[in-house]
Amino acid sequence: MIYGILSLFKGTTAFSVLYGIILLFIAVVVITSIPGLVMLNWLLDRSLPFLWIALIIVGTLMRGPGWMLFWPGQTWDHTRLVYEVNRNLPDIFGITSDWGKGIFGFFAVVLFYLAAGFGIHKLVTRSPLNRKIYERTSLLQYLVFQFFAITILVGLPAKILLRLLFRIKYVWITPWFNI
Repeated sequence: MIYGILSLFKGTTAFSVLYGIILLFIAVVVITSIPGLVMLNWLLDRSLPFLWIALIIVGTLMRGPGWMLFWPGQTWDHTRLVYEVNRNLPDIFGITSDWGKGIFGFFAVVLFYLAAGFGIHKLVTRSPLNRKIYERTSLLQYLVFQFFAITILVGLPAKILLRLLFRIKYVWITPWFNI
């Protein structure tokens, strides 16, 4: 499953994503302020396992040789040629300059983080029990939770959907890194 996820990222970024996933699970245990909370119960009570199971199914059953995606019923043909063109988000909007691509990507990522952070905050403070937990956490705990929740729980599936549905490879393009 992890290799299926990591194949969507380039080079050393894949290892960063892997470490991010591991750090997410460590952070959930560390930043929780409820004594006696068992990690397994926390995962089973929420919809997170469904996301992971879906990623496992896609990564193991639908991914064939050469990291090509094969839907159920298709033959795993390792000689198949895929003529899909990778696109970048700034290219779709007709932005051609390097500085323009960097600035556009920066604003796209910042806007995504703000929208996802607002949505996660509304989810966290929706029920009275969650509001009570939210009031007991410190600012540092909440910011660490928000960072990992946005990056891994929302950003990773969003990146996978952009890649699989719209063939968008990178959102933010700079000379130093691509996201």
